[in-house]
Amino acid sequence: MEKARDLRLDLIRSAAIFFVICVHFYDSSGFPAQTMGGAVDYLMLCGWLITHSCVPFFLLLSGWLCCKKTLSGAYYLGLIRIVGLYLLCSLACLAFRAFWLHEEMGLRYVFGSVVNFYACGYAWYVTLYLGLFLMIPFLNLIWAGLPGKAAKRVLVLTAFALSILPSLLNQFIQLYSIWWTRLYPICYYFVGAYLREFCPRPKAKKVLLPLVLAVALFAAFDLFYYRNRGPAMIGVAYENYQVFTVSVLFFLCLLCVPVSEGGLGRFLSLTSRLSYGMYLLSWLPDNVLYPRLIAAFPEPVTRYVWMLPCSLGVFFVSLILSQLAQAIHTPIEAALRKRLAGR
Repeated sequence: MEKARDLRLDLIRSAAIFFVICVHFYDSSGFPAQTMGGAVDYLMLCGWLITHSCVPFFLLLSGWLCCKKTLSGAYYLGLIRIVGLYLLCSLACLAFRAFWLHEEMGLRYVFGSVVNFYACGYAWYVTLYLGLFLMIPFLNLIWAGLPGKAAKRVLVLTAFALSILPSLLNQFIQLYSIWWTRLYPICYYFVGAYLREFCPRPKAKKVLLPLVLAVALFAAFDLFYYRNRGPAMIGVAYENYQVFTVSVLFFLCLLCVPVSEGGLGRFLSLTSRLSYGMYLLSWLPDNVLYPRLIAAFPEPVTRYVWMLPCSLGVFFVSLILSQLAQAIHTPIEAALRKRLAGR
C-alpha cells in the first residue's frame, strides 16, 4: 500500500518557495536602506528574518526526507530531474535574455553560462543542491552508524559549531574561525534528519512563543546594530545564527499545522511538486516586474507596501511557468529513466 503523503511537508515546501520570492523582493526593493529606524523598518526586518528561512526549509526537508536514502544506481537517477529541469529552465532564461533584455550572446557564452550556472539568475542553488545530493548517501552512512540519540546530537552540535556558531561569536570582533562556515547545508541536513527521528510531532505551544520572541528580539537588535549601515545586512546569509534559529523554530511550527486533504491540500501538493522549477523560473517575472516597480517608485520606502502583491503575482506566474516546464520535462525524464534502468 502506498504511504499517505505528509501534507505538512508540502506546506513547508510551499512556504519555502513563497519566501524565496519574498526574499527576491527584498533584494530588488532597496531594503535595507543605509539608515534604518522606526516601525516600518522594524516590521520589514521581522519579515526579512521570516522569509530568509526559505533555503533552510529546503535543506531541512532534504534531511527529513532523504536521511534513509542508500547508495545505489537508482538513487543517482534522481540527477535526471535536477539537471534536466535546470537545463530546460536555463534555455527559457537564455531566450528571455536574448529577446526581452536584448543581450548579445554567442555560442561560447551560452555554453559557459549553462555549465557555470549563471544562465538562470537563481541557479546558484542548483550548485549547492547538486553537491548535497551527491553527498547524501555518505552522510546517511554517518548518521545511521551513530549508536543513538546522544551521539546524533553531538554530530548536529559539531556541524552547528563549525558552520553557524561563528556568525554569533564574530558579531562584534572575530573570535572564531570561519573556515568551515560553508558547511551550513550539511548542518541543516543533519538537523532535518534529527527532527524526523526524534521530534516528528512537535507541540505548538512549545515552539510558537520561542519563534515569536526570536523574531521580535532579533529584529530589534538588527534595527539598532545596522541602523546606520543597513547594506551590511546583505552579508547576513543562511549560515547566520539568527536565520538558523528562526528557520528551525518556524519549521517546527509548520510541522504543528494540521493540513487536511482537499482543495488546500491539493494546491500545496501541486506547489510542492513544482517548487524547483518555480525557484528557477521566478527569475523571469522578477526581471519584468521589478525594473518597472523601481522606475515607478524611486524611493525604496515607497516600494515596501507592494511586497505582498508583487510576491503573490510572481508566485502564480512562476507556478504556471513551472507547470509548462514540468509538462515538457516529465515524458523526457520518464524515457531516460526507463532507458538507464535497462527496462
